[in-house]
Amino acid sequence: MNVESTTPYHASYHLSSERLFLFATALWASAAAVVGVLLAMLLVMPKLFYELGESGQHFSFGRLYPLHIQMLVYGMLGNGFFAFAYFGVQRFCRVTLAMPFLAIGHLLIWQVLVIGAIVTSVSSGTQGRLLGYAPWWFDVASVAVWLGLFVPVMLATVARKDKTLRIAPPLWFVLASMIAIPMIQLLGNASSSSGSIYGGVQDAMVQWWSARGLVTFWMTVPAVGLLYSLVAKVGSGVIHSYRLTVIHFWSIVLLGCWGGNIQWHFSAITESADSVAMFAGLLLWLGCLGGAYNLWRSLRQRSGENRRNVVQRITTAAVLCYAIYCLDGIYMSMKSFALTTQFTDWATANQYLAIFGVSGLSLIAFSFSLVPGWASATSGGKRGTCLRRFAVEGAVFQIIALYVAGRAQSFSWFHLNELGRLEYPEFVNAIRWTQPLWGVVVVGAVLWLLAMMLWVILTVRSVADSTIDTRTNVKAASTSDPIGKPSLLVGAPVLGVAIGLQTWSQMLWHVPLERRSSALMLRLTAAFLVGLLIFYVPVLLAGASSIETPLTQSPYTALESIGREIYIREGCVSCHTQASRPLVPEVLRFGAYSQKTDYQFDRPTQFGFRRVGPDLAREGGRQTSFWHWQHLENPQNITADSVMPAFDHILASPLDSDDEAVIKQAELIAAEMVSGGGPILYDGRLVMNSRGVALIAYLQRLGVVAPIAVTTAATIEGEKQ
Repeated sequence: MNVESTTPYHASYHLSSERLFLFATALWASAAAVVGVLLAMLLVMPKLFYELGESGQHFSFGRLYPLHIQMLVYGMLGNGFFAFAYFGVQRFCRVTLAMPFLAIGHLLIWQVLVIGAIVTSVSSGTQGRLLGYAPWWFDVASVAVWLGLFVPVMLATVARKDKTLRIAPPLWFVLASMIAIPMIQLLGNASSSSGSIYGGVQDAMVQWWSARGLVTFWMTVPAVGLLYSLVAKVGSGVIHSYRLTVIHFWSIVLLGCWGGNIQWHFSAITESADSVAMFAGLLLWLGCLGGAYNLWRSLRQRSGENRRNVVQRITTAAVLCYAIYCLDGIYMSMKSFALTTQFTDWATANQYLAIFGVSGLSLIAFSFSLVPGWASATSGGKRGTCLRRFAVEGAVFQIIALYVAGRAQSFSWFHLNELGRLEYPEFVNAIRWTQPLWGVVVVGAVLWLLAMMLWVILTVRSVADSTIDTRTNVKAASTSDPIGKPSLLVGAPVLGVAIGLQTWSQMLWHVPLERRSSALMLRLTAAFLVGLLIFYVPVLLAGASSIETPLTQSPYTALESIGREIYIREGCVSCHTQASRPLVPEVLRFGAYSQKTDYQFDRPTQFGFRRVGPDLAREGGRQTSFWHWQHLENPQNITADSVMPAFDHILASPLDSDDEAVIKQAELIAAEMVSGGGPILYDGRLVMNSRGVALIAYLQRLGVVAPIAVTTAATIEGEKQ
């Protein structure tokens, strides 16, 4: 399939918005890389910032991890997506950008939003969910900017194109993300804001639906569109298979959000939701794997003369990463295999593979297309070679080390001896094994940081040195239809259905959609709405099945609610899960497995996604309150190999509550600690007036039903009988 014709087309383009978005992409990528190095170092040297005293609390792993994700997702990938969208809509539609002043406004407001989200999350806390750390106002504001600035510019530009001109495949993926992201942002935020309309298992399911949607339509889909553009540019100019392109696109559109709950295999979610996630995940990644093969064949059609070109090498690495990402998606979708990947560094490696390997490398290669000075400055020079090596090797070091660490963690957690007991009962054994691998992650993070710094330097120099020509010579998108061979079944003694199926398999039905942008976007919207309906059926069923007596959990007290807010603010969900699965090793290690009623009063739920520390679903009563106090003050005094940061700043922070119920429960916990040898005063303040007592109260409630709640439940049951 020809993506670009050989006839040059001269058009006057608006270049400022796309170049400025690219510059913002490189800046945010560099800032995120700095934080990424700090995160990796904290896993190897947990006391790295202890000398900073109280100000060191802002540099804990739990505080920096949300900061890192937001810089990557909204800073680097967000700006990169917008740069490619404004670039592609002009080139593939052969028109100048409509309403460019809105695009510049979009650029400025988006940077303010990202900065605001970062500052707010670091200072005031996060929502405690993967890829959804930003406060609720950020989601609302980002959707308003999206619908008020980005979408009007895109639609108005597409409407200017020649009616006979087909929409090129890279633009299909841009339009899909443009429609999907507002739905995901709004519905995902409804699940996790302070006024959440969901709770418990329902909330967990919607959390991961929105997270998977962001991974698909924010991280992956724009990168795939970029790759289709790049392989045509650095390859032979022809996409290998039109059919595979269509199948690839619609498999993502139809199934992109359904497989979110693959992260919750064997957890407390309903069996129906778990099965739908596995089924959708397998179909999705099989379609994407076909797309990866299509990209690879398109790229390899290029003659060997330019194989050493930097752009082609980076594009090749990105395509390979995408193929591995698809294979890993199939692996993680299957329940039996997911046992060894859930909550380990394997899942983190999968996420880094998408961010750095697929999206990051694609954006770097895209920079060569966007800035004219890049190709001549870096294609064969030392700067281009250094950028490629630092970026590729930095990504590879981090990803491979995390994959190996995930396997080591899985073996440590699940290995049983001949007596059926845990071979390595101490959770810290996994940390001892993986710390050397985390050291390799540090090396990879430093290499990636060097690549990002070089990216910024080259971008600034290239933009400054190159003459901005608003009449850029580009190749026009192909207007030819795919070749449809006449059916060999015509005239044969077969049903007309067979002839129709063969004709349909040639994908000629898709050509009219490519000529009419409104028809394509209407089909996309309908596909997303159908997917929402299919996803929400298990969510509603989960809500209906939870209407029962909560025998495994009771409402949090006022003091415990304060402790829960501290838990979320400090980012504890980045290292701890609250989802013990019905597996023999986990029951032996953590206690009874989690049930859906354990989360009935959680808004949002704190299932977690990675175990740097042990699962806390049944933490209540396992240790004394004084043990928790000592552990928060200095974890290494309790477990020498622990990588948990000290939270002595919480112990020194005053509770300052006039609520009689809060004071009474705080007194009881303080009295328990004193009776066990704990202090009466800490930092010149009574222990009972410490916010650390609130956090301990929350930890001691996890997996435990309050006595009053048990009595009430028993009374209700007796009245029913």
